[in-house]
Amino acid sequence: MNNRNLEDVADEYTQRLVDEFEQRVQSWNLNFDEEEKFTVSAGLLCRQMTLSICVARDTALWNWDLGMMVIRMMASVHIDLAWITLDAQTRAKLFIEYGTGQGLLDLEHKRLFAEKGDVDKDSLELAENWLASQRKEMFTEVNLASWSGLTVSKMAEEANCIDIYEGFYVPACSPLHSNWFHLSRGFVSAEQTSNGTKWVPACPEYGIYPDIFSLAARLASRTLATVDTTFPEGTRPKQCSFEWLRQTLKEEPTQS
Repeated sequence: MNNRNLEDVADEYTQRLVDEFEQRVQSWNLNFDEEEKFTVSAGLLCRQMTLSICVARDTALWNWDLGMMVIRMMASVHIDLAWITLDAQTRAKLFIEYGTGQGLLDLEHKRLFAEKGDVDKDSLELAENWLASQRKEMFTEVNLASWSGLTVSKMAEEANCIDIYEGFYVPACSPLHSNWFHLSRGFVSAEQTSNGTKWVPACPEYGIYPDIFSLAARLASRTLATVDTTFPEGTRPKQCSFEWLRQTLKEEPTQS
């Protein structure tokens, strides 16, 4: 399967994923007494769909550097949603409260920068208006710890998705933080000299690795399945976009 065919497959997958997403969302019975549960679950799901579609539509992300950063974000979204699902309404409120606190912290920083002329009026007003739309500033607390009070690994363990943490989140942390494990495999190369090992700077030329596309699709599929537990009355489409993709990629070997 050449690169052009892969792009066609990605386009078809994207449409199938959007259809699968819309069938679910349109079938949800919304209870406005649990508004936080709906808005947070829907927001995280939309974020996951957007990330998966971004990967599918841009083959420049199909590499082990930038692409893995997106995989890390998607793994984080999944673990957050999976943990929230265990007590959706209560934990969705925690999620919102933490995010609102981060908004207040950002606003205070913007006010300090505005005094120095480093932030324009429009940017400051935008931050103030967003916070006002959430809740009163005087009642907003700023939490500098994690929003759940747990480590990511503990959240994943409790939400029965430790495989997402170990198989997606942890490996993708290396390119995100640019640690030596990542740098030594792409951005510097080892040359043996008479005096020992010499490290030489290198800027790698990336090929296309469809596995990144497949990993993003798998995470999107897992997240769709997770949100089904929050809205059990919703429609579950008969055709899974990820299963279609996996079968299609299996039919013919890919070429980078």
